[in-house]
Amino acid sequence: MPLSQNPIAFPKLDDDQIASLDKFATLKTFQPGETLFAAGERDFKFFVIKSGEVEIIERSSGHDRLVTVHEARGFTGDVDMLTGRPALVSGIARTPCEAYEISAADLRRILNEMPRVSDVLLRAFLMRRKLLEESGLTGLRVVGSRYCRDTHRIREFLAKNKVPFTWIDLESDPQVETLLTQFKITADETPIVACSNDKWCAIRPMPSWPTVSAFENRSKGRCTISRSSARDRPGSPPPSTGPRRA
Repeated sequence: MPLSQNPIAFPKLDDDQIASLDKFATLKTFQPGETLFAAGERDFKFFVIKSGEVEIIERSSGHDRLVTVHEARGFTGDVDMLTGRPALVSGIARTPCEAYEISAADLRRILNEMPRVSDVLLRAFLMRRKLLEESGLTGLRVVGSRYCRDTHRIREFLAKNKVPFTWIDLESDPQVETLLTQFKITADETPIVACSNDKWCAIRPMPSWPTVSAFENRSKGRCTISRSSARDRPGSPPPSTGPRRA
């Protein structure tokens, strides 16, 4: 089910607020099924809906999940527009619609220069992420053994950088065999970081530890992420394995 229409997360802009954005905006027309922005896209555009409806879809679990529907005076976006990280969700026209398009760079100017608008947007962005995570967002999937130091390093890295993820334990999670078959890999090739059903990254020893952008690779299929030393599977788990969910 879509998220509830929380008034903080999903406010409507008034005429004056929309008019103040005019110098930054370009009016665009979209047909049903047309994508305004896609999950994994960097520096994705911000949209204020003039007419029609735009669905927000989340696909990290491998299945389409309706998050919400934006209507006239509503707007897209969440905290990833502030951090520069790729979008977690996609915006798709549900009906013929018109929307004011604003670049990520211009949105940052608006947030810095227009407090009457920025206060509304910032509160909405923060609340949307909170609601999305509370609704059971899968985010990235880390598939790896509880006995593998790389698995723990990846989890710590993502948690530190506040990247939503779910840990799939190689030893006990019932999804493991299905995922390994789906990605056409063996247990010995883990840990991996899966972005969707057809996008995943493997860890391989090389001179540098990965960046957040590397984990959020947008290319379809398999990619390789590097780290500083060869993987290690000690005979017993580290003192603390941490929660299964970030």
